[in-house]
Amino acid sequence: MDFTRRKTLAAGSTVVTGLAGCQRLAPTDTPQLDLELVNYTARPQPIQVSLLHPENSEFSEAQVFCREFTIPKSEANETANRLIAESVADRDRYLVRAVPKFGAEFSYHYHYYPGESSTDPAEGRITLRVYEKESEEGVYVRFN
Repeated sequence: MDFTRRKTLAAGSTVVTGLAGCQRLAPTDTPQLDLELVNYTARPQPIQVSLLHPENSEFSEAQVFCREFTIPKSEANETANRLIAESVADRDRYLVRAVPKFGAEFSYHYHYYPGESSTDPAEGRITLRVYEKESEEGVYVRFN
């Protein structure tokens, strides 16, 4: 069989084209971050949660994750109801912003720094707790 330069290039480009998307198929080895949202109130709580990367100066580049959740209300026999969102982003440093819909005049912020362990699930989870304000109408948020 006669291998010309043209045939060799054609065969090589077919192999490269066939492998072009393969690296996206492999699972990521980067530890992932989970969100746990806990509602201690008697009604469902809509809340918007954003993760912002602190090293980017532009908001559009800094925002890694943004989603609105509705945390189910606590039932009579429960002290709280929870919602877990798994693998929302890579485990990295973030400014976490939470904006509750009911009675919140402002947003709540938290600086998350990943722990030393990449296998401890507690170090890869940010917990947001929503409580009723006692002295006035509305809710407030506490982190971890």
